[in-house]
Order: sequence, then C-alpha cells, then structure tokens
Amino acid sequence: MTTVGSTMSSEELKALRNQMQKTIDQIDMLLAPAGQEENDSEVLVTRKGKKDGQGVGFLRNGTMVVIDGGESYIGQTIMFTPSGLFNTQSGKMMFGKVSS
Repeated sequence: MTTVGSTMSSEELKALRNQMQKTIDQIDMLLAPAGQEENDSEVLVTRKGKKDGQGVGFLRNGTMVVIDGGESYIGQTIMFTPSGLFNTQSGKMMFGKVSS
C-alpha cells in the first residue's frame, strides 16, 4: 500500500484511476432518474453499426447508442426506444430500436 509522501508506480496509478472511474459510474447510475433507460430519447445517427441494419450515435453525456434499424437513418436525428444500458471500461453503451 502506498503511504503519504511516497511515489506511486504506474501500475498503482492505473489501478487507482480504474477504481475512481468505476466509483464515478456507480454514482452516475444512482443519480440517474428512475426509468431513464425506458423513455424514448433523441439521437443523431452518425455511422453504421457492426451488424447489418444497426446505426450508431452518441448522447450528450457521451453514451454510445447502438440502434437496431438505425442504419437507414445515418445523418438524421431520430427517436429511439432504449432496451439496455451497460457500463464498459470505455464508458456507457446503450442499445435500442427506432421508435415507431
């Protein structure tokens, strides 16, 4: 364990940063309005997803959104219905489908 006044190794610093990010993500999830992932949201579809028919966009908070049926809307702002939210090491990732 590192004490005050000692120097942290790069591995210790990396581990501390990872733990801090996990804590921030947990706080963010706790503070998010209940049911937020169930409400239709608006997103600009910016590119094709990995699978056929998928479109990808980003919410204002940086969350990446993969939208089933979104490929044909690239370059357009659409409404989508979220179906899942995941925390990854890179940040949040949401899945959804084009709202009808």
